[in-house]
Amino acid sequence: MARAISRGPFMDFNGIHSRLIWANEREVEAKYLDVGETRGGTDSVVWFIKRGSVEISYRNGVTRATAGQWIFLRAENGHQHFEDGSAVISIRFHLRLRGGKLLYAPARDIVLDVSEHPGLTSSAKALVEANIRVNSTGTLWTSRMKIPLVENFRIESAFMNWLAEYVAALEWAGERPVDSGERDERVVSALAYIEEHRMRDKFTEADLARHCGLSINQLARVFQRETGLSPFQYYESLRLEFAKHAISETELPMKEIAFELGFSSAAHFSNWFTRKVRHSPRAYRLIGSQSNLAWPQGEVTV
Repeated sequence: MARAISRGPFMDFNGIHSRLIWANEREVEAKYLDVGETRGGTDSVVWFIKRGSVEISYRNGVTRATAGQWIFLRAENGHQHFEDGSAVISIRFHLRLRGGKLLYAPARDIVLDVSEHPGLTSSAKALVEANIRVNSTGTLWTSRMKIPLVENFRIESAFMNWLAEYVAALEWAGERPVDSGERDERVVSALAYIEEHRMRDKFTEADLARHCGLSINQLARVFQRETGLSPFQYYESLRLEFAKHAISETELPMKEIAFELGFSSAAHFSNWFTRKVRHSPRAYRLIGSQSNLAWPQGEVTV
């Protein structure tokens, strides 16, 4: 039987940016049972509780989910506590408007029974399997260039299928995407160029202006009007986001992170990062490991 066409909102799909960070199925290790920050405000985070339960405490309340339930975390940090022996499917990703604003920013956690949305679970399992097939159980953000092209497309296909089920579940729960308003197509084109630019390659506003068919001054004016930033400032914000992710959530050597971000040396990268964050890269990694902010990146155990 053919699936009914969604009657949800219509949006400019080219104005949406999505990126899978990881999808894995695992037993929650002891040191991650009680974590002081979910970081649900910066990424989209979804868990399926296969076994056990989780309780998340916020300033204004508590959310609980048990085995057989999905939980979509709100756009707010909370304190998570998993029952000992819990097992989950964990999916972390970006689903944003061009420019960084979350496409969906629920003010509440959404808890759904598996029976209500079977497609969500089947597509999640397919996504996890696509990651396991290329031995990518941890973060994908830093490893897509190390995966064969065919497998990258298979992962992306599985991710798009899962996103369709995710958005359908959000619509069912009454959530709506943020209002993007009327956007200047030249700015959308510029944002897409910046977000898809390979960071190890040099970025210049002159190249971006040529891509958009504008002068540098024209581009700066329309870009600043819509985003509040210059194109280079926005590019630097993405660069810093990647740096923080790679430092705190992977074990990549600093030299490799510096290369991926287009720096000529690890020392140059360290100076840039320290100036932006007021911590050296190594100190930032140590802070992250001590506070247990990162979700585990090891082998699948379930």
